[in-house]
This record gives sequence, structure tokens and C-alpha cells, in this order.
Amino acid sequence: MIKINLLGKRKKLQGAVPFGLDEHLEKLGIRFDDLERLKPKLTMFGAMLALAYIAYFIPNYLHQEKMAALDMQLSSLETRLEELRKELASKREIRKNMEQLSKEEGEMQRQLNAVSALKKDRSLAFRSLNDLVVALPEKVWFATVFYAERVIRLTGKSWEYFPINDFVKYVNSSTFYHSVVFKGISTEDPTQKVPGVPDAKQKIKRFEVDFKVRGSGDK
Repeated sequence: MIKINLLGKRKKLQGAVPFGLDEHLEKLGIRFDDLERLKPKLTMFGAMLALAYIAYFIPNYLHQEKMAALDMQLSSLETRLEELRKELASKREIRKNMEQLSKEEGEMQRQLNAVSALKKDRSLAFRSLNDLVVALPEKVWFATVFYAERVIRLTGKSWEYFPINDFVKYVNSSTFYHSVVFKGISTEDPTQKVPGVPDAKQKIKRFEVDFKVRGSGDK
């Protein structure tokens, strides 16, 4: 009688492959010994697959993490950029308003200076004209008087030369005037002659003189 230890063989196979899988492998022509010989290579192949998976998955995961962090930074920068654009637009509007106010202030100051200068010139014109009238000799009278920007141009007439000389001398020596230019004397016939008076004495002496009124800033 021959005894076959089927349980022992089954146990041996069971420790190597799952129960029942060995029969399927045998039908495919794959024996247990072949699997044992290929086991180191299969183990190495599995390890290579695991390494390849890790090599792909981990860098890709880190890349996605970095991209997410960069996206957050970019979003923050875009928000800050928009805030800066709004702030810049607001400052441009403020600067524009300030420039407009500065122009208006400059124009108002110019007008005030013009008014002040006009008032000052009017005062000087009145004072100078009053002074000239007071200093005018009895035999001299004014024909024209022109005043502009503290410059006086006047023409006068007289029957004699000496009163004209006295008037021009007064203007030239006065501390109220400067830059005196005496343009000379000419004679002209009267419109109506006086009977019995020599023609030479009836000729009118006409003179012209220019000078400047001294202001507070003049030396």
C-alpha cells in the first residue's frame, strides 16, 4: 500500500502561492520552481516600479505645491497692484487739483501785485504832479503832461528863458526825481500878436523835459 502525503505538498505550495493558484499556473505552463527562480527579478522589477512611481509622484506633488504657493503670491501681488493703481489715480487727481489751485493762486497774486503797483503809481503820480505844480514858476505853464510807470514827459511854455531854466534846475536838483533829460527849447509865434510889443518878445518859448519819479526801491 502506497501512502501519498497530499496535505504536506499542499501545505508547501500553500506557503508559496495562494491555495488553488498553483493549479491555474500549471495549466498556463508556469511551474512553482520557475516562480522561485524569477522571484528576485520580480522583486527587483516591483522595486523599480515603486521607485519610478515615487520619482514621478513626489516631484509632481512638490511642483503642484509650489505652483499653488506661487498662485497665492501672484494673487496677493495683483491685489496690491490694484490698490496701488487706485492710490496713484487718487494722487494724480489730488496733484491735478493742487496744480490748478497753484495756477489760480499765481494769477490772483499777479493781479494783486498789479493792483498794488497801480495804487502805488497813482500815489506817486499825484504826489509828483502836485510837487511840479507847486514848484512851477509864475511865467511858466504846462502844455502836456504824460505819466506812465514812474516816467514823466512834459512840455511847457513861457514868455522868457529864465523861468524855464529855474524850473528845469529844480527838477534836476530834487531828490524826488532822477534821470532828467532836457530836450531843449524852441520858439513859436503867438496865435494873436499884441500891438505895440516887439515881435521878439511875443515869441513863445516851448521846452520839453523827461525824468523819472524816484520810488522806494530806487537809489
